[in-house]
Amino acid sequence: MRFWRSTVLIDRDNTSNMPRLIWRVAHHVLVAAVLLIAIQRMGLVKRQVVHVAVEGNDWNSGTSDAPLRTIQAGLNRVAPGGEVVVHDGTYWERIHVRQSGLEQRRTTLRAEDPGGVLVSWFSKPVDFTDAKWRREGRFWRREVDWPVHVVKVEERYCYHARFGVRSLEELTARPGAQAAFSYANGELVLFVPDETPEETAIQWNREVPDPREWGEHQSANVWIEANHVAIEGIEFQCGVGAGVRIWNGRDVSIKDCAFSGAALGVDAAHGNVPSEQLAVERCLYHNYPQHKWLRGWLPWADIYANYDKSSLVKAVDEGTTIRDCVVTHFGDGMQLSSRTGQPADVSVKHNWLACGTDDAFEIEGPAAGVTVTGNLVVDCHESLGLSPVTHGPVKIEQNCFAHPRMTLNGAQLKFVPPERRAHEVIRNILVRENVFVGNWGCWYAPDVQCESIIVHSNQFFAARWNDPRFPTGVEERDNEFVSIDPTQEVLSSEGLTELVGDELREHFSRVVGPSWWNWEERVETRELNALRKEILKQAP
Repeated sequence: MRFWRSTVLIDRDNTSNMPRLIWRVAHHVLVAAVLLIAIQRMGLVKRQVVHVAVEGNDWNSGTSDAPLRTIQAGLNRVAPGGEVVVHDGTYWERIHVRQSGLEQRRTTLRAEDPGGVLVSWFSKPVDFTDAKWRREGRFWRREVDWPVHVVKVEERYCYHARFGVRSLEELTARPGAQAAFSYANGELVLFVPDETPEETAIQWNREVPDPREWGEHQSANVWIEANHVAIEGIEFQCGVGAGVRIWNGRDVSIKDCAFSGAALGVDAAHGNVPSEQLAVERCLYHNYPQHKWLRGWLPWADIYANYDKSSLVKAVDEGTTIRDCVVTHFGDGMQLSSRTGQPADVSVKHNWLACGTDDAFEIEGPAAGVTVTGNLVVDCHESLGLSPVTHGPVKIEQNCFAHPRMTLNGAQLKFVPPERRAHEVIRNILVRENVFVGNWGCWYAPDVQCESIIVHSNQFFAARWNDPRFPTGVEERDNEFVSIDPTQEVLSSEGLTELVGDELREHFSRVVGPSWWNWEERVETRELNALRKEILKQAP
């Protein structure tokens, strides 16, 4: 009697071919197993929930007890509308999101423990005891394998002297010099103050594409080319160009995240299609200690030349919402506009912006349908850069701008053409029911052209004004103007409270920023938190 088994003829009267049969069956089982693993690895078998952990393996199944190793593998394996759950740890990778979620349910990338996940494109930390460093005079030098754009010494980002070693030598010879670096011809040159211990941790970026013509970097921690995506509870460092870049996607939600080591936290303005329905909520951006460079070391122009952006977000598309965020140690806190002259409904509400070296809100270009409401801005060089808003409408309502440093801070309202003798008209702006405290009330170029701008029912506590207060084309009505002493170096918290205590307490009572952020321990926000506590303590 004969039977067919696994393509091998079996003769029960002759079992001499049994070892061959076993080998063939084992071979088929092995091939099937390898194919199954390969299919899973290629993401052909999708899971609704995929787990990722630093101790995982990308050949695993992605369950909680067999997690993957990389976030990218998790995104490749997750089903549309599912979630990638990332467990605590540091993930040294860049991420590309190509698969869209569902209209009813976004594909979500989230930290299992909010704040416990760091995604970084830094190199692994080294200190000055590493043999590759050599000390030459005031500088540490070492050969590196690729261009360096971002350097961090412990928790401080270093000033990048982009114009070469000679520029670095000149800048760091000034009193109060802080950590700074330059890169040229395969060599990193680093200055740190003399008191810096040799065991101090230093990190710099891993290899990234060369910057574009105007210095913009295409690198990002997360690059999104998909719709219906959510990111939650993750800290991103050293994206260089951006923490999250939305290149070709809409309905993207970013919540409870923190960004540093990048020109932009979220870049939603450079994609080849509109990034509509963007939501950035309870996030934080910093480039610490950028604002400290302005205090006793570098003049404004040197910082502006290299760090004019350093922004939480650049957004231009319909349905954008930015709320309950914190931006500190920045250049331009938020860059806002619209892609065309058609209203975009960009809403910015209940955010805190503190310690800025340029504009808290840079609003320019068409800026059709930009609304800035209920925000707190503290200690920035300029409050509102409106130069030029060419379409509008722009509404600035019920915000509090409190700038205590009379000699460092600039103006509340800034109206200047993009170039001298330019013909663009700044138009269609409403500034209503705000409180302004600071050095200059309004700064404008003598040749600026304005129309349909209304400044209505605001309180201005200012040390300096142009004459006239506003340029031609600005309608001013029902405002209160109070002069403050221009010889004061810094207004104390008591001085601020005396002028705008009720407004400051209202804003400082709100809950903003990532839920997991430790305001006391993190040096990036310690100063702002101290001011908040002082203001709230002075409540009547």
